[in-house]
Amino acid sequence: MKRLLTTTLLSIVMLLICAPGAAASDRAIAYHDLPLRAQSFVKKYFNPHKVVLVKEDRGFRDTDVKFTDGSEIEFNGRGEWTEVKCPKGLKNGIIPVQIMNFMKHRGYLKHGVKPVKIEYSRKGYEVKLSNGTELEFDNRFNLVDVDH
Repeated sequence: MKRLLTTTLLSIVMLLICAPGAAASDRAIAYHDLPLRAQSFVKKYFNPHKVVLVKEDRGFRDTDVKFTDGSEIEFNGRGEWTEVKCPKGLKNGIIPVQIMNFMKHRGYLKHGVKPVKIEYSRKGYEVKLSNGTELEFDNRFNLVDVDH
């Protein structure tokens, strides 16, 4: 019992010590301080005048852009998007054509279902649909996993 209590207290103290330091690496920046590649993406697919917040995480070297309609984009340090969320549906052109064609031909986009989130990493892409289905693709656009 003493060991459990000691471990719990130690965990709480570590959380209190580390959490403020992690939050301190976030800072708001001006839109024009985004990398040019990120600004081009925003101009192409979103209205830059609807940006509410641009937040840089210096620890992870990424930037989050939030819009008035609830959409969010995360960019890496090179200005490449790594995550795009749009509650009303992702804009045409954001999702690679191969993935869009796959979802259309396999019937994932029937009955008003639309993609609302896409994430990209070195492993591939993950697309979340408005009905909660998540599709995972590798870098060659092959379906790897489906989570309903």
